[in-house]
Amino acid sequence: MLDPLLSIFAPHICLGCDRTGTLLCETCKYDIISEPNSQCLRCLTPTSPTNLCRKCAASVQYDNAWCASERSGVLRSLIDSYKFHSAREAGAHITDILDHALPEITGDFTIVPVPTATAHVRSRGIDHTDYIARSLSSRRGLPYIRALGKTGSTTQHYLNRKERLLQASKGLFVRGKVPNKVLLIDDIYTTGATVDVCTKKLLENGAEQVYVAIVARQMLDE
Repeated sequence: MLDPLLSIFAPHICLGCDRTGTLLCETCKYDIISEPNSQCLRCLTPTSPTNLCRKCAASVQYDNAWCASERSGVLRSLIDSYKFHSAREAGAHITDILDHALPEITGDFTIVPVPTATAHVRSRGIDHTDYIARSLSSRRGLPYIRALGKTGSTTQHYLNRKERLLQASKGLFVRGKVPNKVLLIDDIYTTGATVDVCTKKLLENGAEQVYVAIVARQMLDE
């Protein structure tokens, strides 16, 4: 409610070109979606049509993965506005970008968001990944369920992959029934530790197939 109300008195300005009226104009959005990510999520080797090279596909437990773009430039500003300033309009644009990056998902897949710590939801005023997952569910006509939960509030900033794996293993848990086929949604992929642990827990609790959809890829030193 707050974001649309504020936009009446203080209209958004496009993060890409400073055009008044929206956080991301159609021209700047096109600039992002017209150059889709074409690198492997894990090793950055050029790959297509998914974002897993053959070598990395053999080393992970999920079956397929797609990433919209790298976390830089306008997309980075859009994500930051959404996560840290509760700009709901940014969430809608991010969903557009992710939706465009994904192929048609056939079969009985259910969308599951990577969970956000409750303390972060309270401080930010929004569960940003959950919102994207729900919005994508509506657009794609796929069911949605919060099959995963997260305890604790420790941030992953400055942690290496080994530390992130340990933290995720301790903090992530399954809540309720796990669907047979899962489309796992996350906003940022850095080392892949969180996605790996989420996938492992889903497979251990009933999932037979897991696809991964990521908004943006970033390097660990970013």
